[in-house]
Amino acid sequence: MNNFKLLIFIALLSTPWPSLGASYFVDSLWGNDRNSGANPLEAWQTLAKAGRQQLQPGDKLLLRSGDRWFESLRLSGRGEAERPIELATYGMDGPAQIGGLEISGDYLSIQHLTIDRNKEKRDAIRIRNARHISLQHLTVRNGAADGVDIQDSQDIQIRDLLIHHFLAGSFEQQKDAHGIAASNTQRLTIANTEIHHTSGDSFQADPARKSGAMSNDIIIKDSYFWTGPLAEDFNAGWRATAHLPVSQRQYPGENAIDTKVVKNNWENTTRMRLTIDGLRAHGWKADAYITNKAVFNLKEKIDIRLNNIEVYDCEMAFRLRGNRGNAQVSINNAKIYQCGAGIRAEDGLQGLVVKNSVFGVGLKKAIISVGTTTRQAQPSWTFQNNVFHGAVPKALRGNNNRSFKSDSL
Repeated sequence: MNNFKLLIFIALLSTPWPSLGASYFVDSLWGNDRNSGANPLEAWQTLAKAGRQQLQPGDKLLLRSGDRWFESLRLSGRGEAERPIELATYGMDGPAQIGGLEISGDYLSIQHLTIDRNKEKRDAIRIRNARHISLQHLTVRNGAADGVDIQDSQDIQIRDLLIHHFLAGSFEQQKDAHGIAASNTQRLTIANTEIHHTSGDSFQADPARKSGAMSNDIIIKDSYFWTGPLAEDFNAGWRATAHLPVSQRQYPGENAIDTKVVKNNWENTTRMRLTIDGLRAHGWKADAYITNKAVFNLKEKIDIRLNNIEVYDCEMAFRLRGNRGNAQVSINNAKIYQCGAGIRAEDGLQGLVVKNSVFGVGLKKAIISVGTTTRQAQPSWTFQNNVFHGAVPKALRGNNNRSFKSDSL
Protein backbone atom coordinates (compact mmCIF):
# COMPACT_ATOMS: atom_id res chain seq x y z
CA MET A 1 0.00 0.00 0.00
CA ASN A 2 1.54 3.34 -1.05
CA ASN A 3 1.52 6.38 1.19
CA PHE A 4 -1.46 7.99 -0.55
CA LYS A 5 -3.66 4.90 -0.16
CA LEU A 6 -2.53 4.50 3.44
CA LEU A 7 -3.63 8.08 4.22
CA ILE A 8 -7.06 7.45 2.63
CA PHE A 9 -7.44 4.21 4.63
CA ILE A 10 -6.57 5.95 7.91
CA ALA A 11 -8.99 8.80 7.10
CA LEU A 12 -11.83 6.33 6.47
CA LEU A 13 -11.16 4.56 9.76
CA SER A 14 -11.24 7.83 11.67
CA THR A 15 -14.41 9.18 10.00
CA PRO A 16 -17.38 9.26 12.46
CA TRP A 17 -19.95 7.39 10.31
CA PRO A 18 -23.54 7.89 11.50
CA SER A 19 -25.18 4.97 13.29
CA LEU A 20 -27.95 3.28 11.36
CA GLY A 21 -29.87 2.85 14.60
CA ALA A 22 -31.36 -0.18 16.32
CA SER A 23 -34.54 -2.06 15.46
CA TYR A 24 -37.02 -3.21 18.10
CA PHE A 25 -39.77 -5.76 17.38
CA VAL A 26 -43.20 -6.24 18.99
CA ASP A 27 -45.35 -9.37 18.55
CA SER A 28 -48.76 -9.48 20.26
CA LEU A 29 -49.04 -13.30 20.13
CA TRP A 30 -45.59 -14.75 20.63
CA GLY A 31 -43.66 -11.88 22.14
CA ASN A 32 -42.60 -11.49 25.75
CA ASP A 33 -41.77 -8.26 27.54
CA ARG A 34 -38.81 -10.01 29.21
CA ASN A 35 -37.20 -10.44 25.79
CA SER A 36 -34.60 -8.08 24.37
CA GLY A 37 -36.82 -6.90 21.50
CA ALA A 38 -33.77 -6.96 19.25
CA ASN A 39 -35.12 -9.39 16.62
CA PRO A 40 -38.43 -11.09 15.71
CA LEU A 41 -37.57 -14.16 17.82
CA GLU A 42 -36.88 -11.91 20.83
CA ALA A 43 -39.86 -9.59 20.29
CA TRP A 44 -41.66 -7.76 23.07
CA GLN A 45 -45.39 -8.33 23.47
CA THR A 46 -47.03 -5.10 24.69
CA LEU A 47 -47.10 -1.53 23.48
CA ALA A 48 -46.55 -0.40 27.06
CA LYS A 49 -43.12 -2.07 27.02
CA ALA A 50 -42.35 -0.63 23.59
CA GLY A 51 -43.34 2.87 24.71
CA ARG A 52 -40.84 2.77 27.58
CA GLN A 53 -37.87 2.25 25.26
CA GLN A 54 -35.69 5.35 24.96
CA LEU A 55 -35.47 5.59 21.18
CA GLN A 56 -32.45 7.21 19.58
CA PRO A 57 -31.91 8.79 16.13
CA GLY A 58 -32.26 6.16 13.42
CA ASP A 59 -34.05 3.62 15.64
CA LYS A 60 -37.03 1.65 14.33
CA LEU A 61 -39.98 0.31 16.31
CA LEU A 62 -41.60 -2.47 14.28
CA LEU A 63 -44.99 -4.09 15.00
CA ARG A 64 -45.74 -7.52 13.59
CA SER A 65 -47.84 -7.31 10.46
CA GLY A 66 -51.51 -8.27 10.94
CA ASP A 67 -51.38 -8.21 14.75
CA ARG A 68 -53.86 -6.21 16.84
CA TRP A 69 -53.35 -4.31 20.07
CA PHE A 70 -56.27 -2.67 21.88
CA GLU A 71 -53.91 -0.52 23.93
CA SER A 72 -52.38 2.80 22.87
CA LEU A 73 -48.73 3.45 22.11
CA ARG A 74 -46.76 6.43 23.41
CA LEU A 75 -44.10 7.29 20.86
CA SER A 76 -41.49 9.84 21.75
CA GLY A 77 -37.82 10.55 21.17
CA ARG A 78 -35.65 12.95 19.29
CA GLY A 79 -34.63 11.80 15.86
CA GLU A 80 -32.64 13.81 13.37
CA ALA A 81 -33.38 15.06 9.87
CA GLU A 82 -31.26 12.33 8.22
CA ARG A 83 -32.05 9.72 10.88
CA PRO A 84 -35.69 9.93 11.99
CA ILE A 85 -37.17 7.54 14.50
CA GLU A 86 -39.57 5.22 12.64
CA LEU A 87 -42.71 3.33 13.63
CA ALA A 88 -43.87 0.76 11.08
CA THR A 89 -44.67 -2.94 10.61
CA TYR A 90 -42.69 -6.02 9.72
CA GLY A 91 -44.03 -9.07 7.91
CA MET A 92 -46.37 -9.66 4.98
CA ASP A 93 -49.86 -9.79 6.57
CA GLY A 94 -50.97 -6.18 6.14
CA PRO A 95 -50.87 -3.29 8.60
CA ALA A 96 -50.68 -3.85 12.32
CA GLN A 97 -53.61 -2.38 14.26
CA ILE A 98 -53.37 -0.44 17.51
CA GLY A 99 -55.91 1.30 19.75
CA GLY A 100 -54.35 4.75 19.77
CA LEU A 101 -51.15 6.72 19.29
CA GLU A 102 -49.68 9.55 21.38
CA ILE A 103 -46.77 11.37 19.76
CA SER A 104 -44.22 13.83 21.10
CA GLY A 105 -40.63 14.60 20.13
CA ASP A 106 -38.74 15.50 16.97
CA TYR A 107 -38.28 13.82 13.58
CA LEU A 108 -40.64 10.88 13.98
CA SER A 109 -42.00 8.89 11.02
CA ILE A 110 -45.14 6.73 11.35
CA GLN A 111 -46.39 4.62 8.47
CA HIS A 112 -48.38 1.55 7.35
CA LEU A 113 -50.58 1.14 10.45
CA THR A 114 -54.26 1.09 11.35
CA ILE A 115 -55.36 3.07 14.40
CA ASP A 116 -58.82 1.92 15.53
CA ARG A 117 -60.24 3.79 18.53
CA ASN A 118 -62.97 1.14 19.06
CA LYS A 119 -65.70 3.83 19.31
CA GLU A 120 -64.19 5.28 22.51
CA LYS A 121 -64.29 8.97 23.42
CA ARG A 122 -60.56 9.57 22.98
CA ASP A 123 -58.49 10.96 20.12
CA ALA A 124 -57.08 8.26 17.87
CA ILE A 125 -53.80 10.11 17.20
CA ARG A 126 -52.69 12.86 19.56
CA ILE A 127 -49.65 15.00 18.70
CA ARG A 128 -48.30 17.36 21.37
CA ASN A 129 -45.23 19.62 21.43
CA ALA A 130 -43.73 17.85 18.44
CA ARG A 131 -41.69 18.89 15.42
CA HIS A 132 -41.03 17.29 12.05
CA ILE A 133 -43.62 14.53 12.31
CA SER A 134 -44.57 12.42 9.28
CA LEU A 135 -47.77 10.34 9.14
CA GLN A 136 -48.06 8.24 5.97
CA HIS A 137 -50.24 5.40 4.70
CA LEU A 138 -52.41 5.12 7.80
CA THR A 139 -56.04 4.19 8.36
CA VAL A 140 -57.51 6.07 11.32
CA ARG A 141 -61.05 5.13 12.31
CA ASN A 142 -63.90 4.56 14.76
CA GLY A 143 -63.81 7.10 17.56
CA ALA A 144 -66.01 9.53 19.46
CA ALA A 145 -63.35 12.28 19.58
CA ASP A 146 -60.85 13.50 16.96
CA GLY A 147 -59.11 11.33 14.42
CA VAL A 148 -55.88 13.37 14.53
CA ASP A 149 -55.56 16.11 17.16
CA ILE A 150 -52.47 18.35 16.94
CA GLN A 151 -51.44 21.01 19.44
CA ASP A 152 -48.39 23.24 19.91
CA SER A 153 -46.42 21.57 17.11
CA GLN A 154 -44.47 22.42 13.98
CA ASP A 155 -43.76 20.91 10.57
CA ILE A 156 -46.37 18.15 10.46
CA GLN A 157 -46.77 16.10 7.27
CA ILE A 158 -49.95 14.04 6.79
CA ARG A 159 -50.00 12.04 3.56
CA ASP A 160 -52.08 9.17 2.19
CA LEU A 161 -54.37 8.78 5.20
CA LEU A 162 -57.91 7.42 5.35
CA ILE A 163 -59.75 8.94 8.32
CA HIS A 164 -63.37 7.96 8.94
CA HIS A 165 -66.18 7.47 11.45
CA PHE A 166 -65.44 9.90 14.25
CA LEU A 167 -68.89 10.59 15.67
CA ALA A 168 -69.80 12.09 19.05
CA GLY A 169 -73.22 12.73 20.55
CA SER A 170 -76.05 11.94 18.17
CA PHE A 171 -77.48 13.29 14.95
CA GLU A 172 -80.03 15.31 16.93
CA GLN A 173 -77.33 16.61 19.32
CA GLN A 174 -74.09 16.53 17.37
CA LYS A 175 -70.87 17.10 19.30
CA ASP A 176 -67.48 17.89 17.87
CA ALA A 177 -65.42 14.97 16.66
CA HIS A 178 -63.14 16.20 13.87
CA GLY A 179 -61.16 14.30 11.28
CA ILE A 180 -58.11 16.52 11.85
CA ALA A 181 -57.94 19.40 14.35
CA ALA A 182 -54.92 21.68 14.66
CA SER A 183 -54.28 24.23 17.42
CA ASN A 184 -51.27 26.55 17.59
CA THR A 185 -49.58 24.45 14.90
CA GLN A 186 -47.20 25.91 12.35
CA ARG A 187 -46.54 24.46 8.88
CA LEU A 188 -49.05 21.66 8.51
CA THR A 189 -49.48 19.79 5.20
CA ILE A 190 -52.37 17.39 4.48
CA ALA A 191 -52.07 15.60 1.13
CA ASN A 192 -53.77 12.71 -0.68
CA THR A 193 -56.05 12.18 2.31
CA GLU A 194 -59.69 11.08 2.49
CA ILE A 195 -61.86 12.05 5.45
CA HIS A 196 -65.51 11.06 5.85
CA HIS A 197 -68.24 10.66 8.45
CA THR A 198 -67.23 13.03 11.23
CA SER A 199 -69.74 14.75 13.51
CA GLY A 200 -67.58 17.89 13.63
CA ASP A 201 -65.48 19.01 10.68
CA SER A 202 -63.18 17.13 8.34
CA PHE A 203 -60.55 19.74 9.22
CA GLN A 204 -60.75 22.48 11.82
CA ALA A 205 -58.17 25.09 12.78
CA ASP A 206 -57.95 26.22 16.41
CA PRO A 207 -61.32 24.94 17.65
CA ALA A 208 -60.77 26.07 21.26
CA ARG A 209 -59.98 29.71 20.34
CA LYS A 210 -57.28 29.82 23.03
CA SER A 211 -55.27 32.99 23.45
CA GLY A 212 -51.78 33.13 22.00
CA ALA A 213 -50.43 32.22 18.58
CA MET A 214 -52.81 30.63 16.09
CA SER A 215 -52.07 27.88 13.59
CA ASN A 216 -50.46 29.08 10.40
CA ASP A 217 -49.10 28.01 7.01
CA ILE A 218 -51.58 25.19 6.42
CA ILE A 219 -51.69 23.36 3.08
CA ILE A 220 -54.40 20.88 2.05
CA LYS A 221 -53.98 19.36 -1.40
CA ASP A 222 -55.19 16.52 -3.61
CA SER A 223 -57.66 15.28 -1.00
CA TYR A 224 -61.28 14.16 -0.68
CA PHE A 225 -63.61 15.21 2.17
CA TRP A 226 -67.21 14.01 2.25
CA THR A 227 -70.14 12.85 4.34
CA GLY A 228 -73.29 10.82 3.79
CA PRO A 229 -75.84 8.64 5.59
CA LEU A 230 -74.42 5.83 7.70
CA ALA A 231 -74.60 2.26 6.47
CA GLU A 232 -74.38 0.88 10.05
CA ASP A 233 -75.36 2.17 13.50
CA PHE A 234 -72.53 3.84 15.43
CA ASN A 235 -72.75 3.90 19.23
CA ALA A 236 -76.15 4.70 20.71
CA GLY A 237 -76.71 8.06 19.02
CA TRP A 238 -76.10 7.41 15.34
CA ARG A 239 -78.48 5.39 13.22
CA ALA A 240 -77.93 3.77 9.86
CA THR A 241 -80.13 5.63 7.38
CA ALA A 242 -78.52 4.86 4.01
CA HIS A 243 -81.30 2.35 3.31
CA LEU A 244 -84.10 4.85 4.03
CA PRO A 245 -85.86 7.17 1.55
CA VAL A 246 -83.85 10.30 0.75
CA SER A 247 -86.08 12.50 2.93
CA GLN A 248 -85.29 10.38 6.01
CA ARG A 249 -81.53 10.08 5.60
CA GLN A 250 -79.17 11.73 8.06
CA TYR A 251 -75.93 13.42 7.00
CA PRO A 252 -73.54 13.88 9.93
CA GLY A 253 -71.06 16.72 10.17
CA GLU A 254 -70.84 20.50 10.23
CA ASN A 255 -68.25 21.48 7.60
CA ALA A 256 -65.47 20.08 5.49
CA ILE A 257 -63.19 22.94 6.57
CA ASP A 258 -63.83 25.36 9.43
CA THR A 259 -61.51 28.15 10.59
CA LYS A 260 -61.53 30.01 13.90
CA VAL A 261 -59.36 32.61 15.57
CA VAL A 262 -58.95 33.69 19.17
CA LYS A 263 -61.84 35.71 20.57
CA ASN A 264 -59.76 38.04 22.71
CA ASN A 265 -56.99 40.25 21.33
CA TRP A 266 -57.44 38.86 17.82
CA GLU A 267 -56.35 42.24 16.44
CA ASN A 268 -52.76 41.53 17.54
CA THR A 269 -52.50 37.99 16.20
CA THR A 270 -50.85 37.02 12.93
CA ARG A 271 -53.27 36.41 10.05
CA MET A 272 -53.69 32.70 9.47
CA ARG A 273 -52.51 31.57 6.00
CA LEU A 274 -54.08 28.56 4.28
CA THR A 275 -53.73 27.06 0.81
CA ILE A 276 -56.25 24.53 -0.52
CA ASP A 277 -55.31 23.02 -3.88
CA GLY A 278 -57.07 20.07 -5.43
CA LEU A 279 -59.93 19.20 -3.06
CA ARG A 280 -63.21 17.43 -3.82
CA ALA A 281 -65.94 17.80 -1.17
CA HIS A 282 -69.65 16.97 -0.91
CA GLY A 283 -72.51 15.85 1.28
CA TRP A 284 -73.14 18.63 3.84
CA LYS A 285 -76.90 18.95 3.42
CA ALA A 286 -79.42 21.19 5.18
CA ASP A 287 -81.07 19.69 8.25
CA ALA A 288 -83.06 20.82 11.28
CA TYR A 289 -80.14 20.63 13.71
CA ILE A 290 -77.34 22.74 12.21
CA THR A 291 -78.25 26.00 10.50
CA ASN A 292 -76.36 27.35 7.50
CA LYS A 293 -74.37 24.17 6.98
CA ALA A 294 -71.49 24.87 4.58
CA VAL A 295 -68.77 22.77 3.02
CA PHE A 296 -66.26 25.61 3.55
CA ASN A 297 -66.94 27.78 6.62
CA LEU A 298 -64.19 30.38 6.22
CA LYS A 299 -64.23 33.23 8.65
CA GLU A 300 -62.28 35.72 10.66
CA LYS A 301 -58.63 36.74 10.40
CA ILE A 302 -57.43 34.37 7.66
CA ASP A 303 -55.85 34.60 4.23
CA ILE A 304 -56.93 31.58 2.19
CA ARG A 305 -56.23 30.61 -1.42
CA LEU A 306 -58.42 27.91 -2.98
CA ASN A 307 -57.52 26.38 -6.35
CA ASN A 308 -58.91 23.40 -8.28
CA ILE A 309 -61.90 22.84 -6.00
CA GLU A 310 -64.94 20.68 -6.77
CA VAL A 311 -67.88 21.01 -4.37
CA TYR A 312 -71.42 19.70 -4.79
CA ASP A 313 -74.46 18.10 -3.13
CA CYS A 314 -74.64 20.52 -0.21
CA GLU A 315 -76.66 23.28 1.46
CA MET A 316 -73.98 25.86 0.62
CA ALA A 317 -70.51 25.53 -0.86
CA PHE A 318 -68.76 28.58 0.66
CA ARG A 319 -69.82 30.52 3.73
CA LEU A 320 -67.47 33.52 3.93
CA ARG A 321 -67.46 35.99 6.80
CA GLY A 322 -65.91 39.37 7.41
CA ASN A 323 -66.01 39.43 11.21
CA ARG A 324 -62.89 39.59 13.45
CA GLY A 325 -60.48 40.82 10.82
CA ASN A 326 -62.17 39.63 7.60
CA ALA A 327 -61.62 36.36 5.76
CA GLN A 328 -59.46 37.28 2.77
CA VAL A 329 -60.58 34.64 0.25
CA SER A 330 -59.37 33.93 -3.28
CA ILE A 331 -61.08 31.16 -5.29
CA ASN A 332 -59.68 30.02 -8.64
CA ASN A 333 -60.79 27.20 -10.94
CA ALA A 334 -63.65 25.93 -8.80
CA LYS A 335 -66.63 23.82 -9.89
CA ILE A 336 -69.76 24.35 -7.78
CA TYR A 337 -73.06 22.58 -8.49
CA GLN A 338 -76.09 20.89 -6.91
CA CYS A 339 -76.06 23.17 -3.85
CA GLY A 340 -78.53 25.54 -2.25
CA ALA A 341 -76.00 28.37 -2.56
CA GLY A 342 -72.62 28.69 -4.20
CA ILE A 343 -71.28 31.53 -2.04
CA ARG A 344 -72.91 33.10 1.00
CA ALA A 345 -71.09 36.32 2.04
CA GLU A 346 -71.69 37.76 5.49
CA ASP A 347 -70.51 40.41 7.97
CA GLY A 348 -69.31 42.92 5.40
CA LEU A 349 -66.90 40.54 3.70
CA GLN A 350 -64.24 42.53 1.84
CA GLY A 351 -61.85 41.69 -0.98
CA LEU A 352 -63.39 38.45 -2.26
CA VAL A 353 -61.73 37.23 -5.48
CA VAL A 354 -63.36 34.54 -7.67
CA LYS A 355 -61.83 33.68 -11.04
CA ASN A 356 -62.08 30.99 -13.75
CA SER A 357 -64.82 29.11 -11.95
CA VAL A 358 -68.05 27.34 -12.91
CA PHE A 359 -71.32 27.89 -11.06
CA GLY A 360 -73.09 24.88 -12.51
CA VAL A 361 -76.47 23.18 -12.58
CA GLY A 362 -78.61 22.71 -9.52
CA LEU A 363 -77.59 25.92 -7.75
CA LYS A 364 -80.60 27.67 -6.25
CA LYS A 365 -78.49 30.81 -5.80
CA ALA A 366 -75.00 31.41 -7.13
CA ILE A 367 -74.30 34.28 -4.71
CA ILE A 368 -76.11 35.28 -1.52
CA SER A 369 -75.29 38.54 0.27
CA VAL A 370 -76.49 38.77 3.85
CA GLY A 371 -77.00 42.26 5.33
CA THR A 372 -76.57 45.75 3.97
CA THR A 373 -72.94 45.82 5.06
CA THR A 374 -72.18 42.98 2.68
CA ARG A 375 -73.91 44.75 -0.19
CA GLN A 376 -71.77 47.77 0.52
CA ALA A 377 -68.68 45.54 0.41
CA GLN A 378 -69.43 44.22 -3.08
CA PRO A 379 -67.45 46.94 -4.89
CA SER A 380 -64.31 45.45 -3.29
CA TRP A 381 -65.02 42.03 -4.83
CA THR A 382 -63.46 40.72 -8.06
CA PHE A 383 -65.35 38.17 -10.19
CA GLN A 384 -63.54 37.46 -13.46
CA ASN A 385 -63.76 34.81 -16.22
CA ASN A 386 -66.49 32.81 -14.48
CA VAL A 387 -69.40 30.99 -16.09
CA PHE A 388 -72.89 30.66 -14.62
CA HIS A 389 -75.58 28.18 -15.53
CA GLY A 390 -78.50 30.31 -16.65
CA ALA A 391 -77.98 34.03 -16.12
CA VAL A 392 -75.03 35.90 -14.70
CA PRO A 393 -76.05 37.66 -11.44
CA LYS A 394 -76.74 41.30 -12.21
CA ALA A 395 -74.08 42.63 -9.84
CA LEU A 396 -71.39 40.46 -11.49
CA ARG A 397 -71.93 41.24 -15.16
CA GLY A 398 -68.81 42.26 -17.03
CA ASN A 399 -65.21 41.13 -16.48
CA ASN A 400 -65.84 38.29 -18.94
CA ASN A 401 -68.34 36.57 -16.63
CA ARG A 402 -70.79 34.74 -18.90
CA SER A 403 -73.68 32.30 -18.87
CA PHE A 404 -74.13 28.81 -20.33
CA LYS A 405 -77.23 26.73 -21.01
CA SER A 406 -75.98 23.14 -21.11
CA ASP A 407 -76.99 20.85 -18.23
CA SER A 408 -73.75 18.87 -18.39
CA LEU A 409 -72.39 20.59 -15.27
